[in-house]
Amino acid sequence: MSYPGSAYIKAICRALECRPQAVYIIDCPLCPEDEQGQMELDPQTKTYWCADCGRDGTLQSLLAIAEGLFVSRHRESMELMERRPRVERGGTRR
Repeated sequence: MSYPGSAYIKAICRALECRPQAVYIIDCPLCPEDEQGQMELDPQTKTYWCADCGRDGTLQSLLAIAEGLFVSRHRESMELMERRPRVERGGTRR
């Protein structure tokens, strides 16, 4: 019988009498694009770590970095939304 991955994890933890710890894996935003590593986010310790570039720190500091990257990637569309905050339909203004 085949189980979903979470069922295997629960069964393994039950057999080993331990509690699992959730860790999230994302593409590392700090690695060079041509050498994209995998970053681990640990919600319990509130830290991040990338094995490829070796950077680590708090999730709070990574959030500030991520927000800065988001703004730099979407700067043009954000400026356009600030200048024209609504969509005009049919060529008439309301």
